[in-house]
Amino acid sequence: MTKQRRTFTPEFKREAACLVLDQGYSHTEAARS
Repeated sequence: MTKQRRTFTPEFKREAACLVLDQGYSHTEAARS
C-alpha cells in the first residue's frame, strides 16, 4: 500500500514560496492558505 504523492504545479509552488519569503508565513500557514 503506497502513499500517493500530491503533485503541485510550478505556479502553485511559486505562489507558496512568495507567501513564505515575502510575507513571513511559516510553511504550514502557506500550505493552509
